Amino acid sequence: MAAKRKPIKERDSNQLTIAGKLDEDPAITTARAVLNPTIQAATTLKAYGKSYGDLDMGSLTDSLSEQTRASRTGDRQRAETMLTAQAHTLDAIFNTSRNGPSTPST
Repeated sequence: MAAKRKPIKERDSNQLTIAGKLDEDPAITTARAVLNPTIQAATTLKAYGKSYGDLDMGSLTDSLSEQTRASRTGDRQRAETMLTAQAHTLDAIFNTSRNGPSTPST
């Protein structure tokens, strides 16, 4: 007779599991996590990314860590692409009136 599998507990997409240092006060572990730039960015992306559905904090943090690791090792391709796209987006915003594109006066 095969052993029954335990049901997999669904993980809360709003929660992160943070490993603290041995004998570290949990408040210090939490403070370190809150001050981590990658976790701060994931929190912001989750808050502003509602149009993408319920984004998972763990997945966001992992993906951001991958991107920051690439940047630290010299691979700036994604960062350059993102900044170029943002520059074009801001240029469009700054050069468009609230009521749609304006035409130059003659």
